[in-house]
Amino acid sequence: MKKALSLIIAVVMVFSMCIPASAAEPAANWIGGAVKLKEISFEEAVVRRMQHDGISYEAAKAELLEEENRILSRIQAHSVSRSGIFRYYDYEKNFTYSKNSNFVCALCASIRLFLDDGSTWYIDDIFDESTRRVSGIGDYEWIEQSEGWSTIWAGRRSADIGGKGYFQVTVSTSSGVSGSLAGFTVSGTVGHNTIYQSETISPRATYYAS
Repeated sequence: MKKALSLIIAVVMVFSMCIPASAAEPAANWIGGAVKLKEISFEEAVVRRMQHDGISYEAAKAELLEEENRILSRIQAHSVSRSGIFRYYDYEKNFTYSKNSNFVCALCASIRLFLDDGSTWYIDDIFDESTRRVSGIGDYEWIEQSEGWSTIWAGRRSADIGGKGYFQVTVSTSSGVSGSLAGFTVSGTVGHNTIYQSETISPRATYYAS
């Protein structure tokens, strides 16, 4: 029985060592830049929600007020001014594509903090997560592959924010320009245009409440 068990373990170890490197999570192909954090008013936060979700201003305002009321009820602070309890921020961080530094995308989100014990700010919610293009060359665009995401960690003092997408560049073959584009591969042709596509980029960052 022991010999059979030893044989099974040995076989498992052999197969484990044969797993190709591509099965592991790929190395990050981006370089993170500085964070831009701007405090915004409740009304501005309502507009962010309205634009991101494609709903009316009234509906977005009702949602945010309901979410604030949930926190006020939990910390039993109904008699305190909302402005002294909640803070809203616009969060943005740029990421340079490491395979071609001409291309930069941004990770964006809205953040709501709340004051619980009179001195410490905690993360209540991160919403409207998204990615967008910042800079590039030629006729380029940023293709967002999925909506942004966020995870608030235990203690609600920090959170991870992320997104996913890629750059796409269109080059007209009628212009006589040809060749390769660093960090890009040809994904197809449309008429007289060649479409170049970067690797998928999955920027992520950690936000700390302060």
